[in-house]
Amino acid sequence: MSRIRSIHPGIWTDEAFMSLSAYARLLLMGIWTEAFDDGVFEWKPLTLKARIFPVDAVDVNELLLELVHANLIARMESHPKKPGVIRNFQRYQRPKKPNKSHMMTEDWLDYVGAKGTDAPSDDDGSEPVPNQFGTDTEKSAQMEDGGGRGNSSLRSESFEKEREREIDLVFKSWFETWPTFASDDESRAIVAWNALSEADRAVVVANTPAYIATVRASKRDTWASADKYLAKRLWARVKGQGPPSSFAISVSGPKQTREEYLASELRRSERSFQ
Repeated sequence: MSRIRSIHPGIWTDEAFMSLSAYARLLLMGIWTEAFDDGVFEWKPLTLKARIFPVDAVDVNELLLELVHANLIARMESHPKKPGVIRNFQRYQRPKKPNKSHMMTEDWLDYVGAKGTDAPSDDDGSEPVPNQFGTDTEKSAQMEDGGGRGNSSLRSESFEKEREREIDLVFKSWFETWPTFASDDESRAIVAWNALSEADRAVVVANTPAYIATVRASKRDTWASADKYLAKRLWARVKGQGPPSSFAISVSGPKQTREEYLASELRRSERSFQ
């Protein structure tokens, strides 16, 4: 089971680490996540290749030897399973609930840093970074069902999608009332619509019927395209029409609240597809 690990910033200027090839550095960090909390890892090159380099053509055996030559890992030849051990691993990794491999022997405790001094820190008052999820199935609060940032983010995303859907329904309902909508470029009209504030859109919906009636009464033969009508704010030229309240949209017939209008438009659109 892979584990989340902390990385001390001093690793980047460590001479042994800097002497490694790029893939060897990546393998070392990958081994950290595969190792048990006592610094022991299973010496299985094929498994490590599948877990750490699933899409890279690398020779993990050669990379392991490179790490051994740099004295960053070693192999416990005396143990029946011949696992690997990571130098100073316990100095830098301090999980809250350590999960031991039960393969560590007394003679390797110094190598993994179990008996060494505390890990150096840029801040004398800082604590070692814990394993975020512990070493079992423990989850942080934000990942639990029903709470935290994870759920909040999903709710926010759902709300935004629903809001975009409402705006789209209002636009389509309005666009179909414009005399030239059949020949208009709808994508350009959407851009102009989205450039308006919510209050302006409400005024557009409220004023368009009066604007259309005025133009028809003047016997004019040409109409502005929908996007020009919106972008040039021609809808604001209708006299006697003011913006409706921020929570109401005026349509032909009695006034409706914004929620009632959107609900009716949704029902209308659903019926049109039946």
